[in-house]
Amino acid sequence: MIGFYERDELPLNEPVRIIEAGGVEFLIIQDHICDELEGGTLDFVDGRLTLLK
Repeated sequence: MIGFYERDELPLNEPVRIIEAGGVEFLIIQDHICDELEGGTLDFVDGRLTLLK
């Protein structure tokens, strides 16, 4: 799931990783997601944001 948050509204009790992809900055709260996203591409398929590998 992708959500939109202001940096100052992120949960303080969770570690946050900041990555950049294609000029867009993503703040990831659940660190294991970085491994799942590695080498993938986000694209719209049938109107839904989808991770393509």
